[in-house]
Amino acid sequence: MAHSCASKTHLTAGSGTPLFVPHVKQFLLMSNYKIFSNAQFGEIRVRAGSVPLFCLVDLCRAMGFYNPSSVKKSFKTGDVVMLRCETAGTQRAKRNMNFVTETAVAQLINKESNRDLTAFREWMNTEVIPQSRTAEEPVSMIERDDVMAVIEGTAIQIDKLTKRIAKLEQRFNVQPTQRVVVSSNPQTSTIADYVETNHIPIGRKEHSYYSVVARSVCRIRGIDVDVVVVNNKTVNAYPVDVLVEVFKDFNPA
Repeated sequence: MAHSCASKTHLTAGSGTPLFVPHVKQFLLMSNYKIFSNAQFGEIRVRAGSVPLFCLVDLCRAMGFYNPSSVKKSFKTGDVVMLRCETAGTQRAKRNMNFVTETAVAQLINKESNRDLTAFREWMNTEVIPQSRTAEEPVSMIERDDVMAVIEGTAIQIDKLTKRIAKLEQRFNVQPTQRVVVSSNPQTSTIADYVETNHIPIGRKEHSYYSVVARSVCRIRGIDVDVVVVNNKTVNAYPVDVLVEVFKDFNPA
């Protein structure tokens, strides 16, 4: 059984808006999707379209996999897409989640020779997949104002961040051509490792955001980002003093 969960994505400009939101198209894609329910396998969220996409967490739960992150690594990059989707349960909050293609679903089912997935395969092939395919991409239910809120909110955050970095650059006397190697130790070759090793006051939940946003900060300010190799390890080079100050109070959505 499937039911449609078309909904609009409302984002407000200001402090509540993520610093760097996903591409607007990702919000549009999930404005119309289906949830297939089965007494034995639970719910599976699907983004319907000419190329349907299936929620990886839901698939793993239905098939008895307990580590979706590990399962994700077995797929080709093109078979995994990050989309904005409502979470399971009564709250239905929105978050970014991994969705996979029909090819990935078949790969996952076929490689499990030790599990009896006959019933699951039949349900997917006779109900879920056929009802997920549409001749055209679903028409977006998101309104223009919602899209503009995303764009304007991002612009506001970038402007605020740009001004803050300019002040910090003056304090630390950082020049656009200045480089600081994050680490010469191959055991701490990432921004997150550098932050943790040097006891920089950034919460653990920010680690996964740090490297991506650091590059964006440098790009906004016109600061060159170099990549150096130390002991056969690739090490990012950033103006660390500035970035540490910028992200001390950074709390991603």
